[in-house]
Amino acid sequence: MNFKRGLIAGVIGTATGALLPIILIGGYTLFYWFWHDSPAMDREADLAYWRTYGAGTVIGMALFFGLSAWATYTPPGKHRFVGTLGILTLCSLLPMIFLDLILGPSPPTHKGMEHQTDWSDILFFSLPLLAVACLIVLFRWFKFSDSEATAASPQSHPG
Repeated sequence: MNFKRGLIAGVIGTATGALLPIILIGGYTLFYWFWHDSPAMDREADLAYWRTYGAGTVIGMALFFGLSAWATYTPPGKHRFVGTLGILTLCSLLPMIFLDLILGPSPPTHKGMEHQTDWSDILFFSLPLLAVACLIVLFRWFKFSDSEATAASPQSHPG
């Protein structure tokens, strides 16, 4: 296992995951404001919306990309980042989205307050991601260990 390589990749993936929604959504919003000549009231409403709900998106994408990069580059062997993203999506993110749709968002903590990103929601989504990422690393490590053991074992030749 290459923990240093996995840690560096995880930090890079986390930074990329945090910047990606900011750049994409921010760029789209600025382009929309410019193209439609949005009034100041609409721009203020958009900014207030992102102050309320944007933290969960940025933290979620940072966690998702960071764990994907860590699970890709920590185990020995050559693995693809996109494949790890796909595995994490299928095994943890999609089931969590369906659970969230069935159970609904957590209720507001105070009466009359709007629902905001809560740390319990972030924990609810991050634990399955972390568990699946750890399972990917372990599976790939054991798979590499087995293939290394069979390559090193003496082969009996019939003769």
